[in-house]
Amino acid sequence: MLAAASGPVCFAQEFYYDLDTTYAVVPSQSKIAVQFDTTRPVPAQSEFIAAHSCLNASTEVKYLHRGFWVYGLQP
Repeated sequence: MLAAASGPVCFAQEFYYDLDTTYAVVPSQSKIAVQFDTTRPVPAQSEFIAAHSCLNASTEVKYLHRGFWVYGLQP
């Protein structure tokens, strides 16, 4: 399940802080990061992609950390 099941959440902030460092956030037109609700089972990747037509099934799904996964978007 998605943490925000009603749709994607967008933030106007283009940077974030981690301790004493500022990191720039560069929006992507080809990828999206998804964080799943950690209290629920993570859906099978194939089922999740099939349920969301905006995701590109031919792009490799990568795990980042803290429950975040990167999916490719349809062109």
